Amino acid sequence: MPSSSASSSMRCALHASPFLETNFPMNMYERAKIALMILSAPVRIVIFVVAFATAFAHFYAATAGADLNKPLATWRRKIVFGAAMWCRIVLVPLGFLYINTKGFENYTPDMRSGKKRIVICINHVSWVDSFLLVIFFQPCSVTKKTIANLPLIGRGVRAFQPVLVDRVEAASAGADATNVGAKAGNKAALVVERIFDDRYPNIAMAPEGTTTNGRTVVRFKRGAFVAGVPVLPVVIRYPCKNYNIAWTLRDDNFAFLRLASQLYNRCEVKIMPLYTPSEAERADAGLYATNMQRLFANELGEKPSDQDLTTQFQLMYHGVQVRNDGVTIDAPEDFVKNGYPYDAPQPHLPPSSSPTRVYHAKSNEEDSSARLRRQVGAARAA
Repeated sequence: MPSSSASSSMRCALHASPFLETNFPMNMYERAKIALMILSAPVRIVIFVVAFATAFAHFYAATAGADLNKPLATWRRKIVFGAAMWCRIVLVPLGFLYINTKGFENYTPDMRSGKKRIVICINHVSWVDSFLLVIFFQPCSVTKKTIANLPLIGRGVRAFQPVLVDRVEAASAGADATNVGAKAGNKAALVVERIFDDRYPNIAMAPEGTTTNGRTVVRFKRGAFVAGVPVLPVVIRYPCKNYNIAWTLRDDNFAFLRLASQLYNRCEVKIMPLYTPSEAERADAGLYATNMQRLFANELGEKPSDQDLTTQFQLMYHGVQVRNDGVTIDAPEDFVKNGYPYDAPQPHLPPSSSPTRVYHAKSNEEDSSARLRRQVGAARAA
């Protein structure tokens, strides 16, 4: 990625950012749905807790006493796979009553068994994507360390024996998994080793390395493509009319509340034909990644974006996020007037107590630095 200064960087208007969503305001209809959700909360909570607890019991039984640095025994793996149904039920009280699936004939039995080694690639839109991978593929994956360390959820994540990565190290290494190895114990080599090891299920990766608003595909990192094996593209969409569940820069708790308050959340999973790389793509992981990004973007009917995970970290550093009204963006005044630079190098994160001022995209009034400090703290913790 170019390392030009902010003054010579390309710029993107805030409302056009793939990391922000401002098209779904918090209107009276949305407030009424939240009130209705509160009334139905007891039933939803019971379904959610029972399904989640049962899935957790599967994961615990499968991993108790196991060395997770080695492939799980067959009987343990079957228990892990048995949790897929319960992960599907977890999504029901959140409004995912039906998941529209297409192209499952492209996911052949030899891929399911792991005999044919492939990489399953998805466009990353929401945390719901992870549940979809478990429900339909039960793969190994490349996962953030912070997710694997969460209570309860972490047990389920580790049951699939993922390759754990540090997103901050990945971004500072140029958002390129081939460079992460020097800084994070050669994770790229471990990913390649896992791809070819048929003692594990096939690996699934989100080459974007982060979530977007689902309307475009940001720059792919090369880690999924360095092995040069065929890729099974899986395109995920969440068609929406009143609220986009994409996990963008906003208050996470309120975003979850709005997601859960929707009467019905639509979801589409399309498995595209297996993509076999050319000799040129096998020799050049960057070319392979670029071509795959274009393939996903074409399927979504959008242009691929030059922005990437590092861009998102810059926005987090500057405290950029959408308010709970779903429309107003908190951002520095320069970003409001001129857009934000997206090929500038990642800034060094200062101590969380550093004073900074934030402006609002609508009112343009100054705010305290509290929100920025929280965002910086979250970025450092991630």
